[in-house]
Amino acid sequence: MPKPYVWPDGFERVPREEWVDRPIDDLARSYDRVRRHGWYANLDPVVEELRAYVHPGDILMDYSGGTGILVDRLRSRIGDLAIGMLIVDASAKFLRFAVDVLRGDPRTAFRLLRYLKDAGRLQSLEEVIDPPMLRRGVDAIACTNAIHLYPELDRTLASWSALLRPAHYVFINSGNILDRNAASDEWIIDTTVAALNEVAERLVREDERYAAHRAVLTDRARMAAYSEYRDQVFLPPRALSRYLESLERTGFAVEDASARRIIATV
Repeated sequence: MPKPYVWPDGFERVPREEWVDRPIDDLARSYDRVRRHGWYANLDPVVEELRAYVHPGDILMDYSGGTGILVDRLRSRIGDLAIGMLIVDASAKFLRFAVDVLRGDPRTAFRLLRYLKDAGRLQSLEEVIDPPMLRRGVDAIACTNAIHLYPELDRTLASWSALLRPAHYVFINSGNILDRNAASDEWIIDTTVAALNEVAERLVREDERYAAHRAVLTDRARMAAYSEYRDQVFLPPRALSRYLESLERTGFAVEDASARRIIATV
């Protein structure tokens, strides 16, 4: 059994919110299966860095922690080390799955960032994390396979900077950052999406099985709408320099930035 972790007084590990008791959604189950995909090996370097970095009594925040894949992998590497692991995510469906998998470990906690429609933004960390935790701060922040999804990057990073204790570290990775030095056979995720779209369009034009759909390809307004929606789901990739500049603008000192080749089997 994991050693008990003493969270700050007044901090609830599992919030008393309605999403916690919802049935688990099939979308979350399906998403969680990506933990078995080969490209999720890109988590391994972060897991090893965190394992070496955290100490008893520390609190790690996993921002955009989804279904808890990173925290679950880290647990397997740190044994019963008494640290707190706070998963924050904007998807109630994914976070509900994480609660189901991890709530039995007293070292884990969960917070949902709701979308505020009238304000046109997600809740901030200050709005969802209890005052005792805000006063204490966290000792490390991890963000894996998610930073490329943030349209307001500076706002997000500034919220991290406010919560992270002085002289502590953020660990970030993503398989979707443009690398100008990448080899010709190395593709980021969104490059794959764009290539698949081109293949799909070519099939419709050339394969008689899809002849009924050809008229759609000549409907410029409709195709533009599809393209716009795809860019909302898969944001146009940004170069590494954009992220480094944003980190520095929001108070971070970049200590290391590197790229690794991952064999993305499915």
